[in-house]
Amino acid sequence: MQKTFRDPDFDVAVQQRGVGPAPGKVTPTQRLPAPSVQRSSPAGATGPRSQLPSLADFTNDPWMDAAHRGVVPSAPVDDAPTAANPAPGAVQFAKKKPSTTVANKGKIGKTDLRGIVGKYQAGTTLMCTLNGVTIGKFSATGGKHAEARLIHWLNNNWDKLVEDGTVKQKDNRFVVRLTRSPCGAKDADCGGKLRAFIKSKTDEGYGFREPRIAIASMYRKNLDSSRNSLRKLKSSGTKLETWDIEQEMADDAPHLNVDSINGLSAEELEELNTKRDDMQMELDELDEEKSDDEKSDDDEND
Repeated sequence: MQKTFRDPDFDVAVQQRGVGPAPGKVTPTQRLPAPSVQRSSPAGATGPRSQLPSLADFTNDPWMDAAHRGVVPSAPVDDAPTAANPAPGAVQFAKKKPSTTVANKGKIGKTDLRGIVGKYQAGTTLMCTLNGVTIGKFSATGGKHAEARLIHWLNNNWDKLVEDGTVKQKDNRFVVRLTRSPCGAKDADCGGKLRAFIKSKTDEGYGFREPRIAIASMYRKNLDSSRNSLRKLKSSGTKLETWDIEQEMADDAPHLNVDSINGLSAEELEELNTKRDDMQMELDELDEEKSDDEKSDDDEND
């Protein structure tokens, strides 16, 4: 069964609009219809059309608005035309105040993906979002793994994220996209660090709605330890999924530098997809295990 990653914020938008396919079953050809906007001048309005609100003043891509820019559609407006509402009956959009607390505005690009293919193999890179807000891009550097750098930043900036409204008291959607799966206890135990972070914030009273980790390839150093890391994450309540980067390129996902990724060779893209398929097989095998079958290495301890 395919478990390709879908952004939960888009599913929320579909439910709020009350239209479109069921959550989790959206494809690029099933996007929501753009809101209609009347182009005629409001009654009684005078002056050149350049002074009137135009289509550019309205958002017209619900996919991007709802899933990636924090825009929540509201009910249709049925009153008479006004300067503030020149298009009665059209769906109006209210923008949330964007988060002012972000680590960076980096995107996953060609160099990051070459870290998992061919002769360019290097460290892991990840993207993190909280409640649909892109926190930033983190890469392994200076002997510190990407997951550890993310957790360090989140711990140092958590209060600011709460203050600006990014973090809520409950039902927080914590999503991490990884170019490689979290390593196990025989390495830096990044899987254990992610579990400990989620538990610590839960103990502080912040609820999570099934944390999600989407993975593009398997971390194969100390493979058994890496598999056990995934097993423990799954047992702790984290949802594990395959990150299909090529599919997200087609969706023009905002956390991907599509122009850069297009510079990958055909061979590199093929290897990237092969690693994606291998990752899916690892997750399928994990799903087939009995829930009480908690395997562990002899020298691994939580």
